[in-house]
Order: sequence, then C-alpha cells, then structure tokens
Amino acid sequence: MPIDFSRIDQMVSQLRYVRSGDIVLSLDHNLQNDAIKELADLLKSHPRPPAMIIAASDTPETLKQKADYICDGVSDQVEINEALTKSSTVVLCDGTYQIDDAIVVPDNSCIIGLANATIRTSRNESFNFVRVIGKSNVKICGIRFHLPFKPSEGVYIYAIYIENSTNVIVEGCEFTGFFETGVFVIGKGGWCRDVRVVRNRFDGTDGDIYFEYCINFIASENVSYNCNVCSILLWTSSGVISKNLFRDCGAGIGVYSYVDEWFEGQLVVISDNVIVSSLSFAIDVYCLPAIVISNNCVSVKPGEYSLSVICVYDVELSVISGNCVDGGGSASHGIYVDYWDVATAHCYVMQNVVRNVSHNGVFGWLRNINVTGNVIYRCGHKGISLITWDGVISNNVVHTTSQEENNRWPSIYVEYSENLVIEGNRCYVGDEANKPKYGIYIDSTCQYVMVHGNNLYQSGVTGDLYIASGTNTKARDNIGNNGEWLPDI
Repeated sequence: MPIDFSRIDQMVSQLRYVRSGDIVLSLDHNLQNDAIKELADLLKSHPRPPAMIIAASDTPETLKQKADYICDGVSDQVEINEALTKSSTVVLCDGTYQIDDAIVVPDNSCIIGLANATIRTSRNESFNFVRVIGKSNVKICGIRFHLPFKPSEGVYIYAIYIENSTNVIVEGCEFTGFFETGVFVIGKGGWCRDVRVVRNRFDGTDGDIYFEYCINFIASENVSYNCNVCSILLWTSSGVISKNLFRDCGAGIGVYSYVDEWFEGQLVVISDNVIVSSLSFAIDVYCLPAIVISNNCVSVKPGEYSLSVICVYDVELSVISGNCVDGGGSASHGIYVDYWDVATAHCYVMQNVVRNVSHNGVFGWLRNINVTGNVIYRCGHKGISLITWDGVISNNVVHTTSQEENNRWPSIYVEYSENLVIEGNRCYVGDEANKPKYGIYIDSTCQYVMVHGNNLYQSGVTGDLYIASGTNTKARDNIGNNGEWLPDI
C-alpha cells in the first residue's frame, strides 16, 4: 500500500509553528507528541522505503525513542545524509542540528522539519547548508536555517543552493542570520526549471532569494524583514513574483538581463506584493523583453536617496498598472521608464497612484508610451514629465506639484516630443503653500502635439496651458484657470 502523503502533510502542518507578527501560536506539547507518534507509526507501517525519523541531540527523550537516527550535535549532516540515501522522506524532529558541511538532497526526496527543527553552523568557511544539484522532484519544508555569526570577508554561506534542477519546492522554512543568500537558484550550462519558493520567512539575510537562468519559477507569499541588499534578485529568468511582503530591505525586487541573454518567451510578472520602507528602489528592471508590474504597494524610506521607487530601463514591452507608489519624499521619481535609442519599445503606465516624490511622479524617455488613468500628487517638481514620440497622456489626475518651489514647475511637462496626444487630464494646484506654475506646458522642442479636453481649472499660478510657438500644436475644448473654455488653436 503506498504511503498516504496527504495525511503526512496534514500532520506536518499541525506540528508547525504559525507566526503572526510577534505572536506565536502552537499546539499543546502533549498534542504535538501524539501527532509525532502517529506520524512515526504511520510512516513505519508502510513497506520500504519508509520515512526516516531523525532526532537532534537536544530533542526530547520521548521523541528520540521513535527516531531512526539520533544526532550528537557534531557534524549532524552525516546522519541526515545517510538517512537521505535510504529513504525518500526524512523528518527532522524538534531540536537543533549542528552541521559543518552540506546536506545533499537526492532525486525524488522530501526533507521535512517539525516544530522547531533548526539547522545551524559554527563553520566560518564558504559552503551551503543544503545542496540540490542536478536533481528533480525535491521538497524542503518546515526547517529553520540560522547563521548566528557574520562570516569573514570573502566567505559566502547559502542556506539552500539549487543548481540545474527541476521541480524543486522550498516551503514554510525560516532563514535568519547572516546568510549571503537564503535560497540561491542557478542554471550552469543549462537551466533550472519549475522552482517554487513559497510561504517562507527571512530575517536579516544579505539576500533572500536569487534566481539565475531559471524558467517558470514562482516566489510567492514569502515574508522578509531587514534584508541588507536585495530581497529578490533575478538574472535572465522567467516567472512570477507575487503576494510577498518585504519590509525595511536594502532593495526590493531587482530583475536584470542582457540583450545577448534573452530567450524566447522571457517574461517576469511582479504582482500583489507589499514592499515597505526600502532603502533604495522597490522594483528595478533592466534590459528585458517583457515585464508586468501590477497591483503592488511599494515605498522607499524617507531620508534615503533613491532614483526611483519603480524603475524600468531598456524593456521592450512593459506594463506598469494598478500600483500604489510612495516616494517617501526622498525618491527622485515615482515611476521612471527609459529605453535608450530603440524605436520598438512599448510602455503602458496605467491606473497607478504616485505620491511624495522629490522630483517627478512619472518620468519617461522612450517611444510609444501610454500614461493613462493615474493619480499623481505631492511631487517636488512635475507630476508627469516626458520625452516621447507617438505617445499618449490621458485621463490622469495631477495635483499638488511644484512642492519644492512655488510657481516653478508645471503639473504636466513635455519636451523633445513628437506625435503626442494630451487628452482628458485634470490638473489642479492643490492646497499646499507651494503651487505649480502651469497645468500643462508644451516646450518649444516639441512638434505635432494635440491637447484636447483637459480640465485646467485652477491649475497654475502663472497660467493654465502654455504652448511654445513653432510646435505645430493643436488645442481643442480645454477648460482654463477661471473655468472658461480656452480658445481653440
């Protein structure tokens, strides 16, 4: 009769700690013992290969009696590795496992930590706590990884290292201390595929999750605090980052590639994440075929310089929609989009809320940009500032700009642009002491601009709509500062 893995997973879930902020909820200790006994009896009642139960040196005696291996607190990876050669499922009981070399996980294996199963080391040399290389169908769940000291310079210690592997799940683990990276996934001479990092907790690592040359990854429902460098870092990978919480990180999500490393169908989706008080960027994307950034709540920490809360540079197709973006008064731009010298780029900035930036709410320099339906306010300089060709700025609400200096910058500003439509926007001076100079400003470097149906009532201290001469601009059906219809041009 096959092992009932659904019942095993049910009992494992019952035995795990559930964390909510600083509140820890757990089952009564006697109930834990009963569940562990049931789990051990269930696993041992099946034909070979059974699951192997491993106890730490400090595991309670009642649990040690059920264990296949009892570690002594020295090089505990030896017992764990031996168990992994004999069974496809290894269960670590409550306790601390001291290792000085890697736990090597083979194909078709599952290693499960119960309750407070913690793996740690005192070895100050580069190595990996858990290593998965060239394997498939691996699951690592419910284990606490802890590195209690800061390694010497040049020493890199990873909690979980995955290379050239397929169908790997890291779930419900906890990573604390000074790891170089919590979960490190890389393809060398090939690709990693179908790797899922879900429902884990990270605290104080240099980096939480790293993907390089990985296809169809998922990073979801993870929680991270105090990451020193970048919570999630991607290089030439394709997948989904969703429903994560990152707080007080050095940087949030970085997605990078190079032109000669692109592969067909490469797409990264970043959605429904909360990134709070990042020290630099919240989301940074460079040189990618396609990116979707949607429905994220992101902010940078006040008093820390950042070029932009969301930055997308050299991406052929980008969709940035439904995000709540807070610059903390220190980020230069809320959303920054740029594509250097390439005419085929398309960018859609839609239905975002952008606020509290020191310069511009949305700043862009590229062709084929559509900035539509955004709400932008409390900007130090301009709400929307673009250099574009064949672009659209429509149905945005822009107010309370020019906060750095009264009567200095407009709410919407375009320069060096051609074939641009500015339509249906609402610009307003706002209630703060400093107010914008104009609602809309068309620079003399522009050509062939259509300004239509904008509401510029009380939009600027100096004026509502400024159109420099020689721009071949047409203006129709716009409302001026005093509520009057402006003359058509």
